[in-house]
Amino acid sequence: MSGLDGYPRRTKVFESGGMKLEFSELQMHDYAAFEDYLKQKKTDERDKSANKMLDVLKNSGNELAIDKVLELLQKPIELADGESETAMATPAGMSFLMWCSLKYKMPTVTLEGVAKIVTPELITKVMNFISGVDAAKKKRP
Repeated sequence: MSGLDGYPRRTKVFESGGMKLEFSELQMHDYAAFEDYLKQKKTDERDKSANKMLDVLKNSGNELAIDKVLELLQKPIELADGESETAMATPAGMSFLMWCSLKYKMPTVTLEGVAKIVTPELITKVMNFISGVDAAKKKRP
């Protein structure tokens, strides 16, 4: 692949509800996966709405409007500037990033399961670790 597949990730164990959770520091491809996840969610929402519109438009016989909706469905979804960063601060965004981090050492953990095992009091500590914020703070003079 990239020749860096064996690159060691920093890991840290946090405890939550008696469970030991081993988080790995995120890497660029994890953030790319997050953006893909956001785009897919937006695509799914758009497609659902567009398909509802198509159902209504088919009954109206408005071919021009049907063509416009079909054209819209062909366009790829893009994220607005800052949208990814904003989404990272939401519960769903944090859950996805924590899942990305956990899956390296705990591959059976699901995205849905993350919200159930990470307690609110751990969120800031975990997010600071997996994003590298704590490592950056340690390097400051």
